[in-house]
Amino acid sequence: MRTINKLLVLVLALLTIACQEDKQSYPTQMQRAEKILLKEPITALSMLDSIKKMIKNQPIEAQRYYDLLLFRANDICYIPHPSNDTIKKCITYYTKHFDNDKLMTAYYCMGCYYRDKKDYVKASRSYQIALNYVRQSKDFALVGRIYNQLASLSDIPKEKISFYKKSSISFARAKDDLTLMYSMRDIATSFSSENLNDSAIYYGEKAYNMALSLKDSTGIQVMDCQMADYYLKTSKINQAKHMLDNALINPHDNNDNSLYYLDWGEYYQAVNKNDSATYYYNKCLKSTTDINFKYSSYKALYDIYKKKHDFNKLIVCSDSLLSIDNENDQIVHDTEVTKQNIHFGVKRIEKENSRLNVEIGFHKILIVCLIVVILAFTIAGITLKKMERRRKEKLKKKIEDEISKTSSAMVEEKIKRINELKEKLEQHNKELVALPNMDELMAQKEKNKVAKNEFFASPAYNLLLNKIQDGKSLTDDQWKDFTIAVDKAFDNFNARLKAIYSKLSEREVRICNMIKADFNTEQMAAAICCSQSNTYNIRRRLYKKLTAKSGSAGDLNTLIAEL
Repeated sequence: MRTINKLLVLVLALLTIACQEDKQSYPTQMQRAEKILLKEPITALSMLDSIKKMIKNQPIEAQRYYDLLLFRANDICYIPHPSNDTIKKCITYYTKHFDNDKLMTAYYCMGCYYRDKKDYVKASRSYQIALNYVRQSKDFALVGRIYNQLASLSDIPKEKISFYKKSSISFARAKDDLTLMYSMRDIATSFSSENLNDSAIYYGEKAYNMALSLKDSTGIQVMDCQMADYYLKTSKINQAKHMLDNALINPHDNNDNSLYYLDWGEYYQAVNKNDSATYYYNKCLKSTTDINFKYSSYKALYDIYKKKHDFNKLIVCSDSLLSIDNENDQIVHDTEVTKQNIHFGVKRIEKENSRLNVEIGFHKILIVCLIVVILAFTIAGITLKKMERRRKEKLKKKIEDEISKTSSAMVEEKIKRINELKEKLEQHNKELVALPNMDELMAQKEKNKVAKNEFFASPAYNLLLNKIQDGKSLTDDQWKDFTIAVDKAFDNFNARLKAIYSKLSEREVRICNMIKADFNTEQMAAAICCSQSNTYNIRRRLYKKLTAKSGSAGDLNTLIAEL
């Protein structure tokens, strides 16, 4: 059975070693930058720049991972990427070395490069390839960003919302509350664009409450305006006014206040204050380049001027709306092919992922079955060998027994054994006669009791006890007095001890005397200035010295008590 257990442990150890990844040791600054990349990207970028020259002397794996970290740091800090050559090298290297997480990161970075170049088809394709490695990854923060980027590239509402929801699940698993808040905001924005305003309010309120709990001023500012917009679309005027007042108290740090102005315009139009509404719609038109904000502002101004019968301004609004419609038709026409390519690419990748997952599952089952079969054959072989060995041993013993029964040597051995037992019996009888009678034993017992009581009342014993309680040590002379007191109380105990083993150290003699005087392990440890575990080990080794046998500290206590 022991052999089988050893074999199982060996097989498991080999499997563990085979499954371990070859992890490189990176420079200290690089490791620190990796840890703070998402929370302090500017500091991380500075750290990476500081080791740019020395990284060329590092192993190729460290150089490739440095390229990935530097690319991500630049991307998070909104620094354009002049080339994707380093990312191509990373993809080639990690494809060759089968590094799942870093290959996923490399394709994500490639997608970011094409996104910044406005090549959205290639960007989407890179993000889709990155999805191939999601299932085996524990980097949930990066998985969330991949889904988030795919959502931002998609113009298909259901797909866009689905991707944003998947990204929020990943950010939640990564415990990245700040990014999760912005993901919730994106879900709300997607629902709002489809006029599903109740859902938009639900996710928007989640994002707003998270921003408040995180005390994120930027998030609060953004959500003030967006929530006001959602409330206005559902005719919740009071809630919208409350959010706009909050936005007024917490002004935007950035220059894009177009949504803020648009919301105020819609609010004043809803409460029939058209002059104020006109003022804010015009401010929105001056501050925005967003085609949707422009269309909403011109449409609202068209309705206001129509009520006022201001035909000149009405014509201007009509021309502007017509121009925006033409521009929007051109944008829709230009992006339709991109949208379809992205959509079908995602579907193809998801189908391919499903097929690969089935194939991987089959391979895993096959490997497990092979391991089980190998183990079964190994165990069966060992079991058969053991059974054969036992059969031979039984046969050998049976033959020997039969021979011994018919041999005269067996009879002689029994006679010899009887004579030995007779001699032992005579020896025991002599020892029994030599033993003292009961009265002598009782007198000796009483004498020992008196001597023991005198010992426990002796100055030497009490001095040692007090020193232990005070955490102090005895001098050599005081130890000598204690040893004399033990000899007096226990009939020259030390002489009998040294008769067994004459080469005991001073500390070992002291321990034996304290055991004889009924001191416990804690007291002995304090007396010889040693830990309790070391005191235990000293007593165990001392027992082996005295008896030439292995034993415990308790065995030594028994030996000393009987000595």
